[in-house]
Amino acid sequence: MNDGEVIHVDGYYPGAGQKPPDINEVIESIPSDAIIANFFSCHWHACPHIQPTGRDQIKCPKTGKTWKEVYTASQNHVAQLESLGCRVVTCWKHEYVKLLVTVPRAQEIHENI
Repeated sequence: MNDGEVIHVDGYYPGAGQKPPDINEVIESIPSDAIIANFFSCHWHACPHIQPTGRDQIKCPKTGKTWKEVYTASQNHVAQLESLGCRVVTCWKHEYVKLLVTVPRAQEIHENI
């Protein structure tokens, strides 16, 4: 792994029609001093901001699991990365959208990605 190299550690893989890598193999290849930028989609990772109540009964329409199960799995994934010694910086989508609206420099950076 090189400085600044981007690897996907959540199982997402952007290659159309290609098989995603085994997530356990990916995690094993991460250096212990890695800084991981973790972007959580609010619906795919069950953000408490969008579903604050009834989380243990209501099912997430994207996964079919309860919001609590999805959120717990997401937090366990972060804990797994942290247990390797990695620093994990997480941003929820609703936080990112707010940042784009309230910080002009953030919008400029976003447009140039």
